[in-house]
Amino acid sequence: MSYSELSITDRATIQVCLSQGLSLRAIARCLSRSPSTISREIRRNSEPGNDYQAERAQASRLKHRRFCRPKRKLS
Repeated sequence: MSYSELSITDRATIQVCLSQGLSLRAIARCLSRSPSTISREIRRNSEPGNDYQAERAQASRLKHRRFCRPKRKLS
């Protein structure tokens, strides 16, 4: 099975489904993803006392993605 990151539309779908009160398994079925993927995404990108926000989650992903790449040896 190949790995693919969640897109901004996937994250927006998660946000809408959570606001509608759907379960993690129902959201996973909508996106054809594993329930554990949805659970990890919500856990990583939700702040205590706040709801999940797709824009904030996408910004966090872009920030972490920039730091995880190896630095160039020559510029």
